[in-house]
Amino acid sequence: MRARHAAFRFRKAPLCANLREMSTSPNQPNERNEDADLPTDGRSARALKQRAVTRQRILDATAAIFARDGFVSASVADILADAGVSRGTFYSHFESKEAALGAVLESFVASLAAVLHPVTTRSPEAARDELIANITRAIALLDDSPALSNIIFSYAAALPPELGRHLDRFFDGVVALIVRALTAGAGLGLVKRGDQRIRARLILGAFVEAARPPAAPSNSRPPRDDASRAALALTMLDFALSGVLLDPRSIAAVFERG
Repeated sequence: MRARHAAFRFRKAPLCANLREMSTSPNQPNERNEDADLPTDGRSARALKQRAVTRQRILDATAAIFARDGFVSASVADILADAGVSRGTFYSHFESKEAALGAVLESFVASLAAVLHPVTTRSPEAARDELIANITRAIALLDDSPALSNIIFSYAAALPPELGRHLDRFFDGVVALIVRALTAGAGLGLVKRGDQRIRARLILGAFVEAARPPAAPSNSRPPRDDASRAALALTMLDFALSGVLLDPRSIAAVFERG
């Protein structure tokens, strides 16, 4: 019987403008488009809906198999068995397991974009609360997607080129979201101007390490709840904004003199 992976399902949301280049258009080679072959009468809507359901089953299975077996050992045959689809059905959606993984990661970036709400206030207190809420929602999204979290947090540079490109695009997409937030903050007078892309990568690195989900629940390390996620978000935000110095102005003066 096909295993269900409800924890992997993402909220459907359009990619923001600066991520549109990551989405796969029907004419790109890594995802096949057979919608033109579907009937054009009243059956078309039902056929399209069923195709979307089948695609999601393939994505769920792809995440589960890659998380279980690793990037190299994951096989199309295991994805087929887990999704309960035929080989022909799989290849009508994706040309390879790498293409399916790329679609999984793109879906997650879209879900992440949906939970990161723009900060629109100039009030430092209100902006702080909005940022904490954003970080808390991002952590919850990872916690609620254990298969995908396993894929993301086992990222390594020594991957087959095609898989490495998909993961690089994923992290580039997340960096783009952070850059957008930093740029908006600079426009509100809350964030320093400068190379926001470098800052975004530093923030992402800190987030990835701090938000890494517990490997397994235990009595000494229970699963994260809303309160612990909010506490983690506050610590991460404090570090990103203030660093570790008690008085950042003291060392800032040294840089200014130097």
